[in-house]
Amino acid sequence: MKSVLKYCFYVFALLLFFCGTALLVVTGRRNYALQNCNKLEVKILGEHHFINEDDISNYMDNFYGSYIGLSLKDVDLSKIESILSTNPSIRNSEAWLSPNGILHIDVEQRTPALMISNGKGQGYYSDMEGVIFPLCRDCEADVPVIQCHLGRGLEAEWLRQALNLVNRISTREKWKSEILSYSVDNNGDFLLHGQNEVINFGDFSEIERKMGYINRYFSQIRSQGTEYTNVNVKYKGQIICRKKGM
Repeated sequence: MKSVLKYCFYVFALLLFFCGTALLVVTGRRNYALQNCNKLEVKILGEHHFINEDDISNYMDNFYGSYIGLSLKDVDLSKIESILSTNPSIRNSEAWLSPNGILHIDVEQRTPALMISNGKGQGYYSDMEGVIFPLCRDCEADVPVIQCHLGRGLEAEWLRQALNLVNRISTREKWKSEILSYSVDNNGDFLLHGQNEVINFGDFSEIERKMGYINRYFSQIRSQGTEYTNVNVKYKGQIICRKKGM
């Protein structure tokens, strides 16, 4: 008899628990449906400041429309994330709502790997994925700069190879301090600008051979004390060095 009563008690307690939980869920949903969106809170992730909270707010006003005052159930989070994905400076975004009526937007900025510049204050950034995005008037990233015609970076294959070469040079501690910037000459040759010399890399073929030549120049040729202004490594079998004043 006691075991039956004990069993009935457990069943009743379990039913009470589920009924209470269901009531809380229904009440929560009802309150959620009645709650309006009353505020936007933006969190910008990343070390740079290419975009800010005002930019996101303006982007929402221009491309999503009115959201303050809308019922939370009517705020389209997927649409917000889709709209933000069209901003080239944004790598990823997440929109979510809290029960107190706040629309939260977390934004991950793109990380610049290099800058393409025409030398006249115009240009754009590229990340390591080859996605380009605009310069920011209030923030300049400390990344390698390639000075060239702006159309160059719009060529996907050229940009991919440039990213690969610049990244390999930048990750070598010695070369990182030796090579200050990059450019493309009128013949389309890729140039590496050092502290005292310009190194003509040619095109992006035979990278290993050319990098071996550059290493030989830094470690053996320049260490002899002669100052060179032009170094050419694009030809197989030779390193052409021109002295200062020649």
